Amino acid sequence: MSDERKRQVIPPDPILRMLMKIGLPIGAVSLICLWLAYFLANRALLTVFFVTALIAFGIGMAYNIRLVLVMLRRKREEQESP
Repeated sequence: MSDERKRQVIPPDPILRMLMKIGLPIGAVSLICLWLAYFLANRALLTVFFVTALIAFGIGMAYNIRLVLVMLRRKREEQESP
């Protein structure tokens, strides 16, 4: 099988793992707050939803940027090695 067809795997990166372990629970808390705010008609939970959703969005953007940088570095290292 050629190198172009090889499946790309996310490289092991401690920062990516940390962002994932932080971002997933915050995203889950955000969704739970949204549902509870709707079913309980509680405005305070809606505010918590907006704050946690903004944090989860920021962590998600940082994860995506870091992933692109790691993949580009990996590709560059593969091209430089014979």
